[in-house]
Amino acid sequence: MHFLVRFPITLLLLTGVICIYPSMVFPQTPLLTYRGELEFGLGYVNENSFKFGEYSGLNNLGIFPQAALNIASTLPYDVPNYTYWQLTGLDLGLDSRSLYAEYGNQGKYQLFLDYQEVPQYRFDDAKTPYLNSGTSNQTLPGNWVASTTTTGFSSLADSLTIHPVQTERERYRGGFTWQLARNWEFTGKYQHEIKEGNSTIAGVFATNGGNPRTSTLIAPVDYNTDTIDASIAYTGEKTDFTLAYNLSVFKNENPSLIWNNPFLRPPGNSWAVGTDYSTGARGQLALAPDNQAQQVTFNGGYRFGVTTRLTAHVSYGQMTQNDAYLPYTISTVLSVPAGLPRPNLDALIETLYTHFGLSTKPSRRLDIHANYTYDNQDNETPRDIYRLTLNDSTNQGDFLSANSRINTPHSFTNDRFNLEAGYRLPSSNKLTVGYEFEQRERDYSEVATTDEHSGWIKWWANPAPMLNGWVKYMHAKRTGISYVSNQPYLDGHNPVYIDTLPADSRYINDPLLRKYNIADRVRDEILTTLTFMPIDPVSFSFTGRYGHDDYNDSRLGLRERKDTSLTLDAAYSPDTTLTLYSFLTRENLRYIQQGFQRNAVALFPDIVRDPVLCATCGFWEVITDDEITTIGAGLEKATADNKFRIKLDYTYSESITDIIPDAGSGINDTALPRVTSVLNSFNLTGNYQLYENLGLRLRYTYELYDLDDFASDGVSVDTMANVMSLGTGALDYNAHLIGVSLVYKLQ
Repeated sequence: MHFLVRFPITLLLLTGVICIYPSMVFPQTPLLTYRGELEFGLGYVNENSFKFGEYSGLNNLGIFPQAALNIASTLPYDVPNYTYWQLTGLDLGLDSRSLYAEYGNQGKYQLFLDYQEVPQYRFDDAKTPYLNSGTSNQTLPGNWVASTTTTGFSSLADSLTIHPVQTERERYRGGFTWQLARNWEFTGKYQHEIKEGNSTIAGVFATNGGNPRTSTLIAPVDYNTDTIDASIAYTGEKTDFTLAYNLSVFKNENPSLIWNNPFLRPPGNSWAVGTDYSTGARGQLALAPDNQAQQVTFNGGYRFGVTTRLTAHVSYGQMTQNDAYLPYTISTVLSVPAGLPRPNLDALIETLYTHFGLSTKPSRRLDIHANYTYDNQDNETPRDIYRLTLNDSTNQGDFLSANSRINTPHSFTNDRFNLEAGYRLPSSNKLTVGYEFEQRERDYSEVATTDEHSGWIKWWANPAPMLNGWVKYMHAKRTGISYVSNQPYLDGHNPVYIDTLPADSRYINDPLLRKYNIADRVRDEILTTLTFMPIDPVSFSFTGRYGHDDYNDSRLGLRERKDTSLTLDAAYSPDTTLTLYSFLTRENLRYIQQGFQRNAVALFPDIVRDPVLCATCGFWEVITDDEITTIGAGLEKATADNKFRIKLDYTYSESITDIIPDAGSGINDTALPRVTSVLNSFNLTGNYQLYENLGLRLRYTYELYDLDDFASDGVSVDTMANVMSLGTGALDYNAHLIGVSLVYKLQ
């Protein structure tokens, strides 16, 4: 039997021995007792749904076992040489099971073992004609009929097979904490994670954006990740610090994926002869490479007197990746006279992060906090010129070709300083003001340096015993020293080739386009929270937020962003046997984006680009509105003797997305269909105590999920002429779950 199967079974058997004969496994003293509970039962799900069981493992119709445990030894806290243990298991009958065991001696040492499974079920109806789908080498059936578009795939329907898309993680963790001496502690942890299954990826044959032919492939997932953590910590009267080391090693058992091109050469395009299905052409793409990362971290603090404390965090890390390169192409018909400039990327990124903070309270009413952060990522990966063969579809160009590219190892430096002061006013009021300055420097980017200034003010108030809350306003402005729209193009192409081009051809994106993450921006934000308790068992609370980002200096790209949210909560709890609650949350996000259709014309003067002066030009605007409404209510009720307890929860969540285009007369601006999703969720849990240490637990869950999305509804494998998709259907489900179990209490 495979070790991955043996481990949870062995641990479960050990659990049974511990529960029945704990004294055989752990030392016992006259004062030692065992407390906890064991749960065993059965459950039933009425529907097969990957979406319903996406992370829980409840994806199959039928009966499933319910099992859980939580057992711990108990001793009075003042017993000398206090040795304890704990064993916890959750969802032991499902693919999302977990087991945790801990053993230690209070104030001396702690040992733990942990096992966890984490499934992710994405699609159970993915359809593909590829043989060996989900492996690193995929072929088409012998009777495949190719065409320039999917509409000509006459053998497609007979070739399709259903292949689920899913992954499962298994995590094994273990570690210890050892009290070396007074105030000193040493900790060590090790984790091994296995991730197996498959995922989706696009396999493309193309020479440019005008002639791509794509197959959605099911790629293999077989990852192993090992992580080691070690630290030593000291805690003194005034000084405390921790010195830690982390190592992470990732390995992918499948470095690449190879697949058949299912298409024939589109007429009149620049695909090289022999790169389509008629000659058995195949493509190859790289999957996640092996890599590793390590980091050393220091955290410390020092207290000056009673009211002042200095903290420091310093970490240095390295990330490396030197997996062997794949060849430019596996095609035997393409001309590839030049080899790769190096055998591997030899990637090296060094990181340095420092943070220093000072907090002081010079008077009873005044507190001051100052922080400085320096964050640097230095990418030392060598730069080379790579003579590409695009998507296994073109012959290799020379060094003066547009397809000769130089890799751009991005680095950045971030300096941030903030200062905040709070002053307590009479009548339980407090006023806080703050300022922050952040400067980011980047290379190989349109903007080399951005500066952002932020200021905020916050007022806390408690005007009455039953009423308290706060409101905060923040204003921030980010500016860039300059915006060079074609800088990535200049950095990524051979300078000799660039010198052969006219000045107005040395770019990819429109010169007026601005990327939102580095564009000039003005941000305003208001946050508030209010709590009202008119009488002791009743409470109300209100939380609100309004945010506005203004990108008015961006002619093209994201121009504006607004987000608002509010939450109302109410609770009623007259005694320990009854609790009622309800809530309402409403969120709205709006994005306004503007673009321009250049067609074959390279540059226009600004006056022509003005949508007022040039109503028939190629300007277009898209407004995206997201509205999310969530309503919930719940009840917890117990009898006076606590023999019967019931818990009810209901949640309704609805999201609506509208995509509203507006364009000049030469562009189609038909609104896209509305995208909506609705989730109704009801949960009931009841516990009835049959005997002193034996109870009956009933669980019922109902979920209804309805998704209307034009991007996926009704899209079959060949709906798109140039893309062979997986034809996955709707994610809607209407699921009922019923569970009955016995709960045995140890006491």
